[in-house]
Amino acid sequence: MIQAYYTFCHETLNIHMYTIPLIVAGALAILFGLLHWRKQKKREDEFEDKMEEKYRDADNGTAQDGAKQNSDPLFF
Repeated sequence: MIQAYYTFCHETLNIHMYTIPLIVAGALAILFGLLHWRKQKKREDEFEDKMEEKYRDADNGTAQDGAKQNSDPLFF
């Protein structure tokens, strides 16, 4: 089977036999990178919204002293 793949790549496509797996791996790396970037952007936006809400509540006087404020962790 490897010999048939080698022959197909070298004689029909005129490329090395590792080119196709590298193209697939590169495409997957780009796809995973884009997905990670998108999810990270959503997490950053949610974090900024929480921080804005927390500071807005503190400015309005709805927050008590530091010990009684919302005990959500600042960083995850």
